[in-house]
Amino acid sequence: MKKHRYEQSSAAAAFRVVSLVLIGVSMLTSLVCMVVMYRLPKQTAPAQSGQPAVTAAPALTTAAPAVTTAAAPAGTNAQQPAADQTTPAATDPAAAPMQGGQSAAPATAPQAMTNEQIFAMLSNAINQTKAYTGHVTASHTENFEADIQSITGGSIVAGIANRLIGSVVEPTDETLDFNGGTAVNTEGETVPLLLPKAGAFTLAYSDVASISSKPNGAGTTIDVTLVPERAGLGEIPRANAAGVGYLDIGSLDISMVDIQSVDIQYEGSTIHADIDANGYVTAVTYTIPMTVNASAKVMGINGQAVFIGKETEVWTIHW
Repeated sequence: MKKHRYEQSSAAAAFRVVSLVLIGVSMLTSLVCMVVMYRLPKQTAPAQSGQPAVTAAPALTTAAPAVTTAAAPAGTNAQQPAADQTTPAATDPAAAPMQGGQSAAPATAPQAMTNEQIFAMLSNAINQTKAYTGHVTASHTENFEADIQSITGGSIVAGIANRLIGSVVEPTDETLDFNGGTAVNTEGETVPLLLPKAGAFTLAYSDVASISSKPNGAGTTIDVTLVPERAGLGEIPRANAAGVGYLDIGSLDISMVDIQSVDIQYEGSTIHADIDANGYVTAVTYTIPMTVNASAKVMGINGQAVFIGKETEVWTIHW
C-alpha cells in the first residue's frame, strides 16, 4: 500500500515535473517568439524607412544642378560651378574681393550673351563707374593726330591751320584724383570719370555698328564701333555725343579765323573697355577717327582745308 502510494506519488511528481517542463518550454518558446517578433521590426524598419531616403537623396542632388543650369542663361555664367561650390564666394568676405564699392559677382559668360546683353553690360558698367562717388585714382592720356590732305590760301593759312589742329587736343598724360565723382585735371578743368564729359553714357543700341565681347580673367572685354555720322557747323553728332563726345568747333580759340563752313565725317568711333566681375570699368580706350573739311577766311584770305584726324583717349582706373 505504501509502495503503491509511493508509486502514485512518483508518477504524480513525474507528471508534475513533465508538466512544469512543458510549461517552461512553452513559456520559453513564447518568450523567444515575442523577442524575435519584437526585434524583427526593429531590424527591418530602418531598411524600409531608409530605402526611400537613399533613393530620394540622388533625386534632390540631380534637381539642384538642373535649377542652376536653367537659371544660368538669364544672368549667370553657364560655365560656373554648381551652387554649393560658389557659396563661399558669396558668403566668405575673403573670397569676395571689393572693387568700386561693390562685392564681386560671377561674370556672365560673354559667349552666352546676345549683342543687346553685351551692350547693356557696357552701358551699365560705364554709367556705374561714372556715378561712383568714392575716392579713386585714374591714369588718363589723350592725343590727337591729324594729317592735312589738302589746303588752299597759301602759307599763312597753312600755318594757322596747323596751329588750330594742334590746339584741338593737346597731348595729355596725367593722374587724376577723384572724389565725389569728379577731379580737377592739369588744365584746371573739373572733369568726370570717363567719357562723354557732358553727362551719362546714353548711346542707343541702334547707333551701334558692331559689338563683340570676350572673357578677360574674371571680367569681360567689350569692343564697340559706332555708326558713321556727319555733322556740320553748329551741329551735334547724336551717336558720338551720347557715347564718346565730339569735336566742338565752337569751343576752340579761333578768334582770328572766320569759319565759313565745316563738314565733319565721323568714320566710326570705337570703345574698347575692360569690365571687372563687379561691373565696373577698369580700363577703356576711346578712338574717334574723323575727316574734316572746312572753309574759312583768315586775315582776309579765303582758304579751305581737308584733314584726317584721330583722337585717342585712354583711361585706367585704379580701384
